[in-house]
Amino acid sequence: MKKISLCFILLFYFNLFAQNPANVSGCSVWIKQSKNTTNSPLNLKKDSLNFNKAIFFSDAERAIINKSKLKSTFTLFLVYKSNQEEENDILNYTVGNENLKISNKKVYSSLGIEYSKHNSEKGVIVSYSANLSSIKNSNICYLSFLDIKNQNNNSLDQQTSVFEFIFFPRILSATEKLKIESYLSIKYGVSLQGETNYLSSNNSKIWNIEQNKTFNSNVTGIARDDKSELFQKNSINAAKKGLRIGFGSYDSISKLEKKELNDNSYLVWGDNNKSVLFKKIEDQNSNDSIHKMERTWKMQCTISKFKENQKSFVVINPSVFFNNYKPKKDYTIWLVISPQSSEIINHQNSLFYPATVNKAGEFIFENVIWDRDKSGSDVFSFIEAPEMFFIDKFMVKDCNLSKNSTINLTVIGGSAPFSLTVKHDGYITNSIKNSRNFDIEIPTSGSYELTLVDAKKQSFTKTVEANSLETLKDFSSSDWYLNKDSEIEITPFLNLSKFDTKYSFSWQKENIVISNEKTLKVIEPGVYTLKITSEKGCEKNLAFNVIEKVSDDYGVTLYPNPVSGTEPFNLKFNLEKASDVEIKVYAINGALIKSEKLTAITDYNYSQTLQTSGSYLIVISTNTLSTTYKLIVN
Repeated sequence: MKKISLCFILLFYFNLFAQNPANVSGCSVWIKQSKNTTNSPLNLKKDSLNFNKAIFFSDAERAIINKSKLKSTFTLFLVYKSNQEEENDILNYTVGNENLKISNKKVYSSLGIEYSKHNSEKGVIVSYSANLSSIKNSNICYLSFLDIKNQNNNSLDQQTSVFEFIFFPRILSATEKLKIESYLSIKYGVSLQGETNYLSSNNSKIWNIEQNKTFNSNVTGIARDDKSELFQKNSINAAKKGLRIGFGSYDSISKLEKKELNDNSYLVWGDNNKSVLFKKIEDQNSNDSIHKMERTWKMQCTISKFKENQKSFVVINPSVFFNNYKPKKDYTIWLVISPQSSEIINHQNSLFYPATVNKAGEFIFENVIWDRDKSGSDVFSFIEAPEMFFIDKFMVKDCNLSKNSTINLTVIGGSAPFSLTVKHDGYITNSIKNSRNFDIEIPTSGSYELTLVDAKKQSFTKTVEANSLETLKDFSSSDWYLNKDSEIEITPFLNLSKFDTKYSFSWQKENIVISNEKTLKVIEPGVYTLKITSEKGCEKNLAFNVIEKVSDDYGVTLYPNPVSGTEPFNLKFNLEKASDVEIKVYAINGALIKSEKLTAITDYNYSQTLQTSGSYLIVISTNTLSTTYKLIVN
């Protein structure tokens, strides 16, 4: 197969157009394609990277080296990708007896291998600075790669493509290098290695690593930055080509012009690198019909420069994103955007965008508006849910007022008018609204079955547990036994995080306050009291006994611990006599995850799986004792 050696360092042809990439002065060579490919994933050919075409040199574009301007001190940047199995030289730079070589496998100099790139199929950004010895002999810098002039040539199946080359005859500062690396990363969809900020041409932090450490996987972006000659209007990360985000409309992205965006407009996103599979929410207060995704993204926006209500689109390619997933009948995928800078999505305050499916089977979310609250960032993810559902929020009673507790309900999807039926304790009430918001008064605690029907007869039902502080009776048992280590950890197992209020805790023994934490570790038997106080003036006193351990062996063993999310944990019972056993599993925030009753057991093995990583408390109550175990799921 024929190779071409193209010799240049200060090419006269390209030097005419050399400017200041990322607003960094002193660039002597800047070679890149002036036009992008068609903005469609169907046109992501082997010679393109994030919709940017590879460099192609015709014979007429070869030029003579200008030796008088060669420097032994330099900084260069190179973007390439390669699927060749054999090593192929891309760039050689020789100064006197010193040599720098970049191949599709590694970068090495006369001093040895600098670093290796073993997987270059997705794209590589090389950033290199050197201060070599003085020029003594011939000086050569050349690009060499396979002949790709014939686009129908079979060599396209095995090729190395070069996309951009930038050369400075000086050592750049760390900030200058980072600005150019950020520009190249956004343009080509190749995330920078390690934990690092991303900078625009005007030194703005378009990705702040201190604020976004949890989301530093697959960092990608779109932008208009005129000083960098950057107009990347839609992007797919080179490592994981499943999620695409672009400015404007999906159907008209190719027609989008610069004037429709402000200069220095950036949207940069990264993810937490967790699973993209939809999973049932392990919470008894959740609805089996709605499944969440563990992977979450952070979107950082340049608010000061971003146009008001600037629209964008989001596209998921299911064949790449999650192995040809197809939602079941009457279900769809929803994009969920939480307008806040925290790492957790608050669905009660989120925006929901339903997917449409095009002929290629892609899920498309249109008219997406980011950062409505002007905080500078959003958190987003996806859920699998019916085409119509509702989000509910239980508002606990204000004990300083005569008002009852309420359930606030927000309808997502569907067509007005909406009919809501509420069932509780044998009573049924019904209301019809054109509004998507319902406020349901809760005079008494208990289970409320809510059924929503829209104008198209779509139906959605969910049971909400309306239990507030005033209805809390005890933790699970009034008697607790010290375990074999002569201690026990006690937590008020009320899912307080679901309520729109804050709580304070006061643990007392013999009327003396011993702790104000939510959880208490007890090492002495006695009579204890927990006083819970809400910021809305409600109080609850819970009394309980801690009793000396019965024996060194309770007859209950938890194993393994820790446990992975793919394997079950086990509770081995070996009781002296037949007993009824109640097993409750709580999340660390107090949410009841699982509950099960076993009747008249002695020797029994209980096995269960928790797929979501985190810490859990397992409460075991028998005829004679109540105790807890802490379980870690990795």
